[in-house]
Amino acid sequence: MDASKKRDIEKDTVFLGLQQRKKCALCLQTFDVEELPGAISHNSIRELRRKWGVGVGKKPSPSKLYQREELCVFCMQFFDV
Repeated sequence: MDASKKRDIEKDTVFLGLQQRKKCALCLQTFDVEELPGAISHNSIRELRRKWGVGVGKKPSPSKLYQREELCVFCMQFFDV
């Protein structure tokens, strides 16, 4: 598939609203799924927010603590990934 055809398909996907969007788990900004390359545990995000002095709420269940959370490129810099 040549580059121009691939670009046209990507434009059509965005135009039709078929492209999935998610929030970065740290900054909470919405991105296309392809723009969230990083992944870290929920507990790591809670610890960083606690260090920053941001309220983290009550402690979730143990299974939630180790749930995979997705990060944007900018937020990846705060972790040694």
